[in-house]
Parts: sequence; C-alpha cells; structure tokens
Amino acid sequence: MPGSNAIDLDSPHPLTPEQIRHFRERGYVKLKDVLSPATLLHYGEAITAEEKRLRGFGVTATPNLLINGRVLVPGPADVSTYVQALDQALFPQLPSDKKHLH
Repeated sequence: MPGSNAIDLDSPHPLTPEQIRHFRERGYVKLKDVLSPATLLHYGEAITAEEKRLRGFGVTATPNLLINGRVLVPGPADVSTYVQALDQALFPQLPSDKKHLH
C-alpha cells in the first residue's frame, strides 16, 4: 500500500442519515479520512475494474460464488445448486446428464 499513513479502522465512524440511506440503496458508504488520498488512488482503479468485471457476470450483491471464473451461483442457494455449479465448473466438457460430484 502506498505511503506510510496508518489506516484507522478501530475508531468509531459515525454515519449521517444520508450515509445510512446511501448504504441501504447502493450497498456501500464512503468514510472520509479513513484512507489517505494516495491509498485511495492506488486501489481505486483496481477496485472499480474488479467491480465492473463482476457486474459483467451478473453479480450485484453478496453472497455470490464465482467458480473457476466462469460459473456463477448468485445469492444463497441449496446444496443441489452448488453441486450442479461445481459439476459445470470442473467438468465443462461432459454433457449435463453425465456430471455428478456426489
């Protein structure tokens, strides 16, 4: 991480009603003076690029599981859904009726 400025994550960071509303609508909140400008610049582009990449897979919230960078299980799912996703990720060359992990 650039610079030697310590990150203060142990101190309370009170939120305004506007910040709370923003979090509820968009799923994140910006806290001022927690990260240095150099740190924000360093990681900002990488975070934005990763967010765009994941949105391209259809990820809009958590939890989501992306297996082998190509099979997405959106949101919470039952065991059979995870088994099917693992089959697709691990055995992409097999027809669907031949895939069984269990």
